[in-house]
Amino acid sequence: MQKSVAEIFQTRRDKRINDFSRKQQEVYSSIPGFSQLERDMNLARASKDEETLVRLVKEREQALTSAGFPNDYLESQFFCTVCEDTGNLEDGSECVCMKRARYQAAAKLSNMEKLCGENFESWDFSVMPEGDQRDGSKKLYSICEEYAECIPCGKLRNLVIVGGTGLGKSYALHAIGNRVLERGVSVRLINAPRFFAAEMERIRGGQDENAALYNVELLLIDDLGAEPANSSVAADSLFALFDHRTCEGRFTCAASNLSPGEIAQRYGARITSRLMDASCSKVLSLSGKDLRLTSRR
Repeated sequence: MQKSVAEIFQTRRDKRINDFSRKQQEVYSSIPGFSQLERDMNLARASKDEETLVRLVKEREQALTSAGFPNDYLESQFFCTVCEDTGNLEDGSECVCMKRARYQAAAKLSNMEKLCGENFESWDFSVMPEGDQRDGSKKLYSICEEYAECIPCGKLRNLVIVGGTGLGKSYALHAIGNRVLERGVSVRLINAPRFFAAEMERIRGGQDENAALYNVELLLIDDLGAEPANSSVAADSLFALFDHRTCEGRFTCAASNLSPGEIAQRYGARITSRLMDASCSKVLSLSGKDLRLTSRR
C-alpha cells in the first residue's frame, strides 16, 4: 500500500530521532562524562553564558574526535535542511520538498511515475519534419497546454487526439497529465487494452481496478481503439465511464490511432456523443511521418 505524504514525512522524522538516539548511546558508552558535558552546555546556553558555552563546545568537539567520532556526529541529519523535515517554512508556506513529495505521490497513483520527463518544458519541435508536421506539433502544444491550464475549471471538458502512430499523441497526453499533477489535481492514465482487461477481471468477480477512473478529475486514455474489436463489454463499459464523467463534469483526454469517423463507426452514437460533443469537446487530427521510424535512420 502506498504511503501518504504525511506518513512519508513522519517516517523521515522518526528515522532522524532513532538515528540520533542510537548515535547518542554509542557516544555515551564510549566517552565517560560526555553526558555531563552536554548538560553543562545546556545550562550555559540557558543562562546565556556565551564564554562558557564556547569553551564547552570546543571540549565537546575534542572529546568526539579523540574517541574517533566526527565532531558533528551528533548533529541532526535532516532529509531536507530547509524545513527540517516538517514540510513547512517559517512563513507557513509549503517547502519545495513537500511539493515534490506530493507530486511524486500523485504521479505514482496516476500511473505516470515514470513519465515525469514527458512534459511541456521538454517538448521538442525540432524532432518534427519541417513544414505542416512541425506546425501541427506547435498547434498541438498550444491547445494541450491551454487545456491543461484550465483544468479543473475550463469549459473544454474533453480533448481527443487522433492520428497515425509515432506522431506524439501519447507524449501530449503525458505532458497534460504532468502539468495538471503539478497543481495537485487528481489524474489517472490508462490505455484502452488495460481498461478492457480490468473490466473482464471485474466481470469474473475480481477486483474493480477501474473504479477510480470514474471520479478522478482528469482521465487520460491512451490507445483508444486498440482493445478487442466488436466487444460489447468494451463498448458498454466505455459508455458507462464516459456517461458518468460527462454528467459529473469531469475532464477526459483520449488518444487514438482511429480517425473521428472510425471512432464513431466502432463505438456508435452513444459513446461518440459523450466523448466528442462539440459543446464541450475538441478533436485534434494529426498527420505526418512516424517519428519512431524516422528516428531509426
